[in-house]
Amino acid sequence: MKKITDSIMLEAKQAAEKTAAEAKYDAERLLAETEKECERIEAEEHKKCDAERQRLIKRCASARASRQRTRLLEVKQEILTGAVNNAYGEMTSLSGEEYDEIIGKLLASRLRSGECVIYFPADRKPSRALEKELKKLAENAGCTYSLAYDRDSVKDGFVLVYGGIEENCTFEALFNERKSEITDYAAQLLFGTEE
Repeated sequence: MKKITDSIMLEAKQAAEKTAAEAKYDAERLLAETEKECERIEAEEHKKCDAERQRLIKRCASARASRQRTRLLEVKQEILTGAVNNAYGEMTSLSGEEYDEIIGKLLASRLRSGECVIYFPADRKPSRALEKELKKLAENAGCTYSLAYDRDSVKDGFVLVYGGIEENCTFEALFNERKSEITDYAAQLLFGTEE
Protein backbone atom coordinates (compact mmCIF):
# COMPACT_ATOMS: atom_id res chain seq x y z
CA MET A 1 0.00 0.00 0.00
CA LYS A 2 2.84 2.30 0.83
CA LYS A 3 4.27 1.55 -2.61
CA ILE A 4 1.00 2.41 -4.24
CA THR A 5 0.66 5.58 -2.20
CA ASP A 6 4.28 6.50 -2.94
CA SER A 7 3.69 5.75 -6.61
CA ILE A 8 0.52 7.91 -6.65
CA MET A 9 2.33 10.65 -4.77
CA LEU A 10 5.23 10.47 -7.18
CA GLU A 11 2.88 10.61 -10.17
CA ALA A 12 0.97 13.49 -8.56
CA LYS A 13 4.23 15.29 -7.78
CA GLN A 14 5.47 14.77 -11.34
CA ALA A 15 2.11 15.89 -12.76
CA ALA A 16 2.17 18.96 -10.47
CA GLU A 17 5.77 19.77 -11.48
CA LYS A 18 4.84 19.35 -15.14
CA THR A 19 1.76 21.56 -14.73
CA ALA A 20 3.81 24.12 -12.79
CA ALA A 21 6.52 24.05 -15.49
CA GLU A 22 3.88 24.48 -18.24
CA ALA A 23 2.20 27.27 -16.26
CA LYS A 24 5.57 28.97 -15.72
CA TYR A 25 6.38 28.65 -19.42
CA ASP A 26 2.92 30.01 -20.39
CA ALA A 27 3.29 32.84 -17.88
CA GLU A 28 6.75 33.78 -19.20
CA ARG A 29 5.51 33.58 -22.80
CA LEU A 30 2.42 35.69 -21.96
CA LEU A 31 4.59 38.18 -20.05
CA ALA A 32 6.99 38.45 -23.02
CA GLU A 33 4.08 38.94 -25.44
CA THR A 34 2.52 41.52 -23.11
CA GLU A 35 5.83 43.41 -22.85
CA LYS A 36 6.14 43.43 -26.66
CA GLU A 37 2.54 44.66 -26.98
CA CYS A 38 3.21 47.38 -24.37
CA GLU A 39 6.36 48.45 -26.26
CA ARG A 40 4.39 48.54 -29.51
CA ILE A 41 1.60 50.62 -27.92
CA GLU A 42 4.16 52.91 -26.29
CA ALA A 43 5.99 53.40 -29.60
CA GLU A 44 2.68 54.08 -31.35
CA GLU A 45 1.70 56.62 -28.69
CA HIS A 46 5.10 58.32 -28.97
CA LYS A 47 4.60 58.51 -32.72
CA LYS A 48 1.13 60.05 -32.22
CA CYS A 49 2.50 62.50 -29.64
CA ASP A 50 5.35 63.49 -31.95
CA ALA A 51 2.93 63.96 -34.84
CA GLU A 52 0.59 66.03 -32.65
CA ARG A 53 3.51 68.11 -31.36
CA GLN A 54 4.70 68.75 -34.93
CA ARG A 55 1.16 69.67 -35.98
CA LEU A 56 0.87 72.11 -33.06
CA ILE A 57 4.29 73.62 -33.82
CA LYS A 58 3.27 74.17 -37.46
CA ARG A 59 -0.09 75.57 -36.40
CA CYS A 60 1.56 77.99 -33.95
CA ALA A 61 4.10 79.05 -36.58
CA SER A 62 1.33 79.56 -39.12
CA ALA A 63 -0.72 81.60 -36.64
CA ARG A 64 2.34 83.69 -35.76
CA ALA A 65 3.13 84.28 -39.44
CA SER A 66 -0.50 85.20 -40.08
CA ARG A 67 -0.47 87.72 -37.21
CA GLN A 68 2.78 89.18 -38.54
CA ARG A 69 1.37 89.50 -42.07
CA THR A 70 -1.80 91.10 -40.71
CA ARG A 71 0.19 93.58 -38.63
CA LEU A 72 2.46 94.35 -41.57
CA LEU A 73 -0.57 95.03 -43.76
CA GLU A 74 -2.05 97.24 -41.03
CA VAL A 75 1.19 99.21 -40.78
CA LYS A 76 1.40 99.55 -44.56
CA GLN A 77 -2.21 100.72 -44.66
CA GLU A 78 -1.47 103.29 -41.92
CA ILE A 79 1.54 104.52 -43.91
CA LEU A 80 -0.49 104.71 -47.13
CA THR A 81 -3.35 106.55 -45.42
CA GLY A 82 -0.85 108.97 -43.92
CA ALA A 83 0.86 109.50 -47.28
CA VAL A 84 -2.46 110.16 -49.06
CA ASN A 85 -3.61 112.49 -46.27
CA ASN A 86 -0.27 114.32 -46.42
CA ALA A 87 -0.58 114.67 -50.20
CA TYR A 88 -4.09 116.08 -49.75
CA GLY A 89 -2.78 118.47 -47.08
CA GLU A 90 0.03 119.59 -49.39
CA MET A 91 -2.46 120.18 -52.20
CA THR A 92 -4.82 122.24 -50.04
CA SER A 93 -1.94 124.36 -48.75
CA LEU A 94 -0.73 125.33 -52.23
CA SER A 95 -0.73 129.02 -53.00
CA GLY A 96 0.55 131.50 -55.52
CA GLU A 97 1.84 130.23 -58.84
CA GLU A 98 1.63 126.55 -57.82
CA TYR A 99 -2.06 126.91 -56.96
CA ASP A 100 -2.74 128.86 -60.17
CA GLU A 101 -0.94 126.21 -62.23
CA ILE A 102 -3.05 123.37 -60.75
CA ILE A 103 -6.29 125.32 -61.26
CA GLY A 104 -5.23 126.18 -64.83
CA LYS A 105 -4.57 122.51 -65.64
CA LEU A 106 -7.88 121.45 -64.14
CA LEU A 107 -9.78 124.11 -66.11
CA ALA A 108 -7.93 123.33 -69.35
CA SER A 109 -9.15 119.75 -69.32
CA ARG A 110 -12.74 120.66 -68.39
CA LEU A 111 -13.75 123.81 -70.27
CA ARG A 112 -15.84 123.23 -73.38
CA SER A 113 -18.00 125.35 -75.64
CA GLY A 114 -21.06 126.94 -74.13
CA GLU A 115 -21.84 129.09 -71.13
CA CYS A 116 -20.67 128.18 -67.68
CA VAL A 117 -20.29 129.49 -64.15
CA ILE A 118 -17.09 128.83 -62.26
CA TYR A 119 -17.45 128.91 -58.48
CA PHE A 120 -14.24 129.72 -56.66
CA PRO A 121 -13.68 129.93 -52.89
CA ALA A 122 -14.42 133.41 -51.54
CA ASP A 123 -10.98 133.59 -49.92
CA ARG A 124 -9.10 132.28 -52.99
CA LYS A 125 -10.12 134.53 -55.83
CA PRO A 126 -8.07 133.98 -59.01
CA SER A 127 -4.89 135.98 -59.38
CA ARG A 128 -4.46 138.25 -62.37
CA ALA A 129 -2.22 135.62 -63.98
CA LEU A 130 -4.90 132.93 -63.50
CA GLU A 131 -7.63 135.26 -64.83
CA LYS A 132 -5.49 135.86 -67.93
CA GLU A 133 -4.95 132.08 -68.34
CA LEU A 134 -8.68 131.48 -67.84
CA LYS A 135 -9.61 133.95 -70.62
CA LYS A 136 -7.17 132.25 -72.98
CA LEU A 137 -8.48 128.77 -72.12
CA ALA A 138 -12.11 129.89 -72.53
CA GLU A 139 -11.38 131.42 -75.95
CA ASN A 140 -9.68 128.23 -77.11
CA ALA A 141 -12.65 126.13 -75.92
CA GLY A 142 -15.30 128.49 -77.30
CA CYS A 143 -16.62 129.06 -73.81
CA THR A 144 -18.17 132.06 -72.12
CA TYR A 145 -18.02 132.09 -68.36
CA SER A 146 -18.83 134.03 -65.27
CA LEU A 147 -17.10 133.78 -61.90
CA ALA A 148 -18.95 133.33 -58.61
CA TYR A 149 -17.84 133.07 -54.99
CA ASP A 150 -21.05 132.35 -53.09
CA ARG A 151 -20.76 128.62 -52.36
CA ASP A 152 -19.62 127.76 -48.85
CA SER A 153 -18.84 124.18 -49.92
CA VAL A 154 -16.03 125.37 -52.21
CA LYS A 155 -12.95 125.60 -49.95
CA ASP A 156 -10.36 125.13 -52.69
CA GLY A 157 -10.35 124.26 -56.37
CA PHE A 158 -13.65 125.15 -58.07
CA VAL A 159 -17.08 123.93 -59.12
CA LEU A 160 -17.85 124.18 -62.82
CA VAL A 161 -21.53 124.48 -63.84
CA TYR A 162 -22.76 124.07 -67.41
CA GLY A 163 -26.53 124.53 -67.45
CA GLY A 164 -27.77 122.32 -64.62
CA ILE A 165 -24.75 120.01 -64.69
CA GLU A 166 -22.12 120.54 -62.01
CA GLU A 167 -18.59 119.23 -62.01
CA ASN A 168 -17.05 119.34 -58.54
CA CYS A 169 -13.35 120.07 -58.90
CA THR A 170 -12.60 120.85 -55.28
CA PHE A 171 -9.46 119.11 -54.11
CA GLU A 172 -11.46 116.99 -51.68
CA ALA A 173 -13.78 115.78 -54.47
CA LEU A 174 -10.85 115.10 -56.81
CA PHE A 175 -8.98 113.16 -54.13
CA ASN A 176 -12.08 111.14 -53.19
CA GLU A 177 -12.78 110.37 -56.85
CA ARG A 178 -9.29 109.02 -57.43
CA LYS A 179 -8.45 107.80 -53.93
CA SER A 180 -7.87 104.16 -54.93
CA GLU A 181 -5.66 105.26 -57.85
CA ILE A 182 -3.68 107.58 -55.57
CA THR A 183 -3.36 104.84 -52.94
CA ASP A 184 -2.14 102.34 -55.56
CA TYR A 185 0.41 104.85 -56.82
CA ALA A 186 1.58 105.59 -53.27
CA ALA A 187 1.88 101.85 -52.56
CA GLN A 188 3.99 101.43 -55.69
CA LEU A 189 6.25 104.29 -54.65
CA LEU A 190 6.55 103.26 -51.01
CA PHE A 191 6.61 99.48 -51.21
CA GLY A 192 7.26 98.62 -54.85
CA THR A 193 3.94 96.75 -55.02
CA GLU A 194 0.29 97.52 -55.37
CA GLU A 195 -1.58 97.21 -52.07
